[in-house]
Amino acid sequence: DIKDRMGFCHKVGTWCSSSFLGICKTKKTAYCCFESKLSRVLQEQGRVQLNKPWGKPKNEQCKGFSIAEFQRLDLSKMDFTEVYADFLDAAKLPDEVQTMTEIQSKIQNYYDLHGGKP
Repeated sequence: DIKDRMGFCHKVGTWCSSSFLGICKTKKTAYCCFESKLSRVLQEQGRVQLNKPWGKPKNEQCKGFSIAEFQRLDLSKMDFTEVYADFLDAAKLPDEVQTMTEIQSKIQNYYDLHGGKP
């Protein structure tokens, strides 16, 4: 699933989805998937603080926090390293020196082609 590959899902566990004579033939994995990696990280670390279980596979409890629960979270104790990397990648600005060099080169190329001096 794309949400799982993007890091939006928390694996709750596996359960037997098909058995024969008491022997499990097929297992399935249960996940709680969220709208963003930040939401998943908040859920994973917040549930530990609140002692809020995920439930059992096949009956997983993926519901978000109530306002009262969210107010009890200590965000300063959470590790957002995984999310920071995404924010930094999204906020990368082009290298100023490289950009200026490219602009100057393009201006010079224009004048070289069309005559005249910059």
